[in-house]
Formats: sequence, structure tokens, C-alpha cells
Amino acid sequence: MLLGIDHIVIACADPDAAADEIGRRVGLEPGGGGRHPRFGTFNRLVWLGDSYLELMGVDDPDLARGRGIGAATVALLEAGQQGFASFAVASDDLAGDVARLRSGGAPYEDPKPGERRRPDGEVVRWMTALPDRVGRDGLPFLIEHAYAGAEWGAGARLARRRARQPLGGHVEIVGLELAVADPAAAAKRYRAGLGLAIRQGSGGAVRVAIGSQGIVFVPDSGDVPPSAIVIAATGGEPRSLDVLGCRFVVEVTRAS
Repeated sequence: MLLGIDHIVIACADPDAAADEIGRRVGLEPGGGGRHPRFGTFNRLVWLGDSYLELMGVDDPDLARGRGIGAATVALLEAGQQGFASFAVASDDLAGDVARLRSGGAPYEDPKPGERRRPDGEVVRWMTALPDRVGRDGLPFLIEHAYAGAEWGAGARLARRRARQPLGGHVEIVGLELAVADPAAAAKRYRAGLGLAIRQGSGGAVRVAIGSQGIVFVPDSGDVPPSAIVIAATGGEPRSLDVLGCRFVVEVTRAS
């Protein structure tokens, strides 16, 4: 079953500097990261419960271009930009979900293994299935984590559920807003590719729901960041600010 937004990939010239900026300006405490030796990329992570922001850099552009997520990241960085490159939807049965979606014509490839070596030497593993195109004009990729070890074991996940961020209380991702040329066409692509229901919004916006989260497509006016990451916090104050080519929208729920 598709569970919701797993993580959002943000292309960064320097993930360490980007993590510091996220901490200083948004109030989100950065975590660790590691390297993807087979894909030519490396990262820092910002955990928001079991979802996270992946601040991705490139150390081998030629290798990174061979995979959709890396290619999207390279394209942004070589254009002198930072910002949203792609995002992942979590699955608890990736093989089954891919088979189901492909039976309806969805353009997902076979699941493939991935791994990242942490600075402490532990290897984190997962399976992903890529669509024919990622990014704002494509589809999210799908991921199923191996729930073990210091990053995805039961203890680590419990600690994340209890964590409190500097900006105020517990924080989680509740939505993603993407500026696109044709919001209605983008929503139809998500319905065809992922089976998501469409909800018409105001001002030309169109929304699809994935789990308890929402993906909103808005007309691309060219005068604001092309993506907005909507997070809910149980403390602090609501605000909106632009960082790393993305808009961060903080909503306050006051829930405990």
C-alpha cells in the first residue's frame, strides 16, 4: 500500500552548508547522511518524524546522470540553481504496488535495491521503483525501506516520533505544493500513475491526496519558488520563508 510522502529531495551545491542553513533559518535540526557510491551522490537528512528532507549533492556528475533522481539534481545544479528535484512515496509492499500500478498502465520500472553508507559505517538499505520521469513534470518515485539498524530500527523510529524541533515541538510534513504549467494535467498524471483522487481547488489549483498528506498543483507564475514544503508543528509560530530554492510553510497545530 502507498503510505504517503516519504521524503523530498532538494538539490544542493553543498549539503552540509544547506543543512546549517535549514537549521538556522527554518529551525529544523539536521541529522546525518552519507554517500551513494553507485549513483554519484551524497546527502544530509532533516528528519520530520519518519519523513525527511534529503539535501542532495553530487560528487560524480557523469554517474549521477545515469539515474533519474541524480539526473534531476545535476540538471538543477548545472543551471546554477538549488531546490526541489523529486520526492518519494513510501510503500509497505513495493513489489505488489508496482505490479498493481503497472497493470493499470503506470510507467514504473522494476524495483531496484539502493544503499547509503553512514559516517559510522552502517549501510542503510532500501528498494525503489522509478517512473519514466521525475521532477515537477513527472511522478514521484516509490520506496520501501529495510526497517532495521540505527536509522530504521524500532528504536530509531520511536525516537523520531518523540523528537522536538527547535522551531517548536513535533514537526511533520503535511503537504507539497508544486508550480506547473498545467495543474489539471499534472493531477491527471498522478491519478493515472498512482490512482490518487483529484480535488479541484481555487485559483486554478488542483489537489491530490496521498495518505493524510496533500499534493497541490498550482499555475506556474514564475515569480515564486516552484515548490512549497508544508510542515505542521505543535509549537512555535506560523510563518513562510524561502530557503534553498524552496518555500517552507510552517503551520501550527498546537496538538500534543
